[in-house]
Amino acid sequence: KEVANLTDAEREVLAALLTGSTNRHIAHRRKCSEHTVANQVQSIFRKIGVHSRSELPVRLQCEAWDPTRA
Repeated sequence: KEVANLTDAEREVLAALLTGSTNRHIAHRRKCSEHTVANQVQSIFRKIGVHSRSELPVRLQCEAWDPTRA
């Protein structure tokens, strides 16, 4: 649900974050500045409701789990 609120650029950054990429690596691959990536990371955190990279996969896994399907 929260992932649907991300921009296309934020989704790309999120995918890279989930593979363990650094801001520098993401910026290099996306041909943008590290500052831009850092801003996108903060926006992703805010929209998904996490405070760190380590929380991302846990939050996304919880979001994907639907207790009504169990």
